[in-house]
Amino acid sequence: MLKGVTFNDRIEVPSERKFTDSGQLIVPCAFARTGVQTYLAGQLGLKDLPADQQVSVMRDEADVFDEDSLASFRTVPVTIGHPKAEDGTALSVTSKNSAELQVGVLEGMPLRDEDTLTGTLVIARQDAIDLIEDGTKELSAGYTCDLALVDGEDGEPMIFQRSIRANHIAIVERGRAGSMCSIADEAMVEAVEPVVEDEVVVEDEVEEVVVDEVVEAVEAVDEKEVIALEDAMVTLTDERDALLVRVTELQDELDASVEDRVNAILVAKDLTNISDFSGKSVQEIKLAVVADQMPNLDLSGKSEAYVCARFDVLCEDAEIGETPMGKLLRDNASNLHDVAKPVDIVKEARARSVERQKSRA
Repeated sequence: MLKGVTFNDRIEVPSERKFTDSGQLIVPCAFARTGVQTYLAGQLGLKDLPADQQVSVMRDEADVFDEDSLASFRTVPVTIGHPKAEDGTALSVTSKNSAELQVGVLEGMPLRDEDTLTGTLVIARQDAIDLIEDGTKELSAGYTCDLALVDGEDGEPMIFQRSIRANHIAIVERGRAGSMCSIADEAMVEAVEPVVEDEVVVEDEVEEVVVDEVVEAVEAVDEKEVIALEDAMVTLTDERDALLVRVTELQDELDASVEDRVNAILVAKDLTNISDFSGKSVQEIKLAVVADQMPNLDLSGKSEAYVCARFDVLCEDAEIGETPMGKLLRDNASNLHDVAKPVDIVKEARARSVERQKSRA
């Protein structure tokens, strides 16, 4: 077993931010997740493997959410980048150097959100606030851990992280690994992109086109080919608009589903001591809350509508009202903007061609 190996895991900072009256930036964050991560053998100190060989490391939920591991993240300092000594080696944040390195703090204890550690950052130094406001959107948790080689179910050995102990959370630039967790040395990481489920992503790619070359190409074809090209462009534009409408519908459905689940979990945490919601649907969470708060009530054979009604009554009695996450999702939904329609290149090219012909005449 390798002991005390230093890791830095990156994940993107959410966009919802608030400022206190004194100018501090309050921002929600997610900074660690469970699952298999890919590293280079040289970065892990594995002497029996080539330094550039990719190695899969399992971060099990039993280790990530271990009581001592969670406690180590309590009020952990925030830094700009991962501190390094003059020789380039990793530098821990201590009471002796925190005045120079620390720009903020994780507020209190982190929280578990399914397979992710989340919390709230309080950023107090202006250069760090400016960095985030200017678009630096990733966090990288710096911590130490032990590496243990364990035989997997298929007989193949796997490396597990054990005894995870936090030192700091760094504000970092986006690396080639995107928003997934990875080692801090961005230039060396060759990580496998994660599969993201239940997420609608719209990517707009814009290519620069030299208009004169397009005009010359249009002038070289006959009128029938131009008409056929125009019809094809109209068809593609209609298909694109239909796809954008469908993407918007899917995003609305996803937002509603996420908000329902988050609100149900927040209510459950407010009313009960239930802490594990993994794999539970919104209806199952509501049923668990009603059963916990009304143990003498026989819920066998009761309909979903009956359970929901009982759950709503409990919410009203507790005067919960609108949850913070519901407000966050609603506010973000209002910031959606329309995607500009593309310029019809063929029509513009034909118009310019006609103008040139008139000028020559």
